[in-house]
Amino acid sequence: MKRAFYYIILSSCILLVKPTFSQSWHTYFGDTLMASDISVEGIYVDDTSFIIGGCFQSIGENPIRDIAKWHNYSWSTFNHDQEHGCGPTCINYYKNKLYAGAESSWNPNENTGTSLFAAWDGENWLSANQSLTGPVRAIEIINDTLFTVGDGNTVGKVLAFDGIQWHNLSPVTSSNHAYCITEYNGDFLAARWSERYGSIIQKRP
Repeated sequence: MKRAFYYIILSSCILLVKPTFSQSWHTYFGDTLMASDISVEGIYVDDTSFIIGGCFQSIGENPIRDIAKWHNYSWSTFNHDQEHGCGPTCINYYKNKLYAGAESSWNPNENTGTSLFAAWDGENWLSANQSLTGPVRAIEIINDTLFTVGDGNTVGKVLAFDGIQWHNLSPVTSSNHAYCITEYNGDFLAARWSERYGSIIQKRP
C-alpha cells in the first residue's frame, strides 16, 4: 500500500512540473545539411521519418534534389530528376499520398502536369490538381479534408479536397494572396495580404 501511495505522489509531482524552455537548440541531422547551398523551406514529420523540401541539388555526396527523406540515419530521394530550381515549401500526408506544394517553378521529373503541386504515391509523382496554376503556400489537413492556400490565379486561393473531388472555397478576396489556413471553433480562418491593408484574417463557417 505504501509503495502505491508513494507512486501516486511521485506521479502527481511529475505532472505538476512545467517546462522551462531553458534548453538550447541543437543540430538535429548532424552536419548532413550544413552547406551553404542547402536551403530547407518545408518539413513534414511522420512516425518514423522526416521529409524536407527546399533548394538543394545534393546532400553530402548524394545527388538528392529538392525533396528528401531522413530515415534510419540516412537520406534518400523521391525519384526526382529536376536539376534546376527549387522544390516544395509545404508538405503533408493525406489518404496514402504525400502532397507537396511550391511557390516557384517545380516540376518533378520535368512533368508539367505536376507543376507547383504534386502527389507522391510511393513510386511516382502524380498531378495533384492540374487546374491549380498558382503558387501553393500551405497544405493543411483539417477534419479529414486537405486544404491548399496560395495565389490560385483563376482557380482559387483556398481549395479543399475530400479524397474524391476538389471544392473551391475562394475568394478569400478577389485579389491578393492567401498564406495559411486553420480551424477554430468550427470556423475556417485564412490569412491573406493586401497592399492596402496589410495582413488580414478572414473566417468562413
